[in-house]
Amino acid sequence: MSEHPRVSASFPASEPSAIVPGQVVTVDAVSGARAVLVHEPGPLVATSLRFAAGSRDDDPGRSGLAHILEHMMFCGTQQLRRNGHMKVIQSMGGFVNAKTSADWTKHFHVMPSDLISVLLTLEAERFTQTPTVMTDSALEIEREVVLNERRQTIENVAYGGAVETLVENLYPAGSRYHHLPIGSAADISRVSLADCLRFQVGNYVGPRVNLAVVGGFDPATTAAQVGDFLAVFGAGTAAPSQGTMAGQQATRRVEITSPYRPKVYLGCLLPPAASWDFELARFAALFLGRGNSARLPEQLVRRDTVAVNVAVKTMARQHDKSVGIIELVPADGVSPAQALAALDKAMLSAIDGELGEHDLRRTKAVYRSSWLAEDDTLVGRSDSLSLSMQQTGSVSSYFEHDARITDVRLEDLHRALEWWHQPLHRVELVYTR
Repeated sequence: MSEHPRVSASFPASEPSAIVPGQVVTVDAVSGARAVLVHEPGPLVATSLRFAAGSRDDDPGRSGLAHILEHMMFCGTQQLRRNGHMKVIQSMGGFVNAKTSADWTKHFHVMPSDLISVLLTLEAERFTQTPTVMTDSALEIEREVVLNERRQTIENVAYGGAVETLVENLYPAGSRYHHLPIGSAADISRVSLADCLRFQVGNYVGPRVNLAVVGGFDPATTAAQVGDFLAVFGAGTAAPSQGTMAGQQATRRVEITSPYRPKVYLGCLLPPAASWDFELARFAALFLGRGNSARLPEQLVRRDTVAVNVAVKTMARQHDKSVGIIELVPADGVSPAQALAALDKAMLSAIDGELGEHDLRRTKAVYRSSWLAEDDTLVGRSDSLSLSMQQTGSVSSYFEHDARITDVRLEDLHRALEWWHQPLHRVELVYTR
């Protein structure tokens, strides 16, 4: 490398390679690529390489492009055939996968910690060589894989199109978030090899790279190796900043006749994912729907018996408002309209003040158990760290997270619940027989 990345760490002068459990090392490349390394003693290491480029960056009329490129990045190198990179890593006892969201594409691994240098070498080879060996025949293979994934998750399953319908109705047609990462079947069929190559060149660049490495490595040695790896990403432009916020102007009702049991979905817009308000919205979602003792299952399923199941979910969106979804299966003999009325009544009872400190304590405990269930693994920790870097530019928000949850008050919960109850500004999706 002609220019070395900046490395920030606390290596003792007398022992440059001293290993301190929990030690945090940051590496900043000249191109704008960033990495954070956290030493956790053990035989494994996990990496989360996150590009700030997802389905919101798809070309118009090419929804699913970012997702297809994610698949194409496994089509081989000059030395390895399709999925060869994955097979080599698996042969060493490792694990590799990738995922595309609206705002990012991530490639993540778990490897024996003493083989981290081998992993970084393989990754450098993959991200520099794979685009040079991409072919139309490889694209056709991956296109069919993606189309089959769409069939299995959306087209051929009960209520599979619900989230897609909600998203298309919550965001206007011109919004970058009007479609799901998987894309439409028609758009997937239109994606060309030139589209993939152009997307890779424009988005897999230094300012959009956030790498987190967690595990039992030597911090000083690995920091240098990570710096060399980051150097393979050239300069480019950072992801666009937040634009005009979408707003659901009026409640929209969509009815779909299906052979399945009646079901109701409510979609609303929540704060952007990079804000603390979004975490409060997630906190409120756990209060409303996580576990049988949560507010909505307790009131609608167990007490009033107007529903047999209630679920509350969030979909993060970084550059616009995020999505909140409430799913409700009415009990036998209860119409969708009656179920909706009962749901609104339950929401209002919470918003209008029927909350106590015990509700807050329970939700904090549920939030922490949910957070720790993910964060207690190397994969989960590396994933959270790379996401924190992308959204805020540093990992400080990650390390401050638990303290901020401790400080959440009842008034914060009340405020967050109001984001979930927007009877005049939401999408109502009703499946009927």
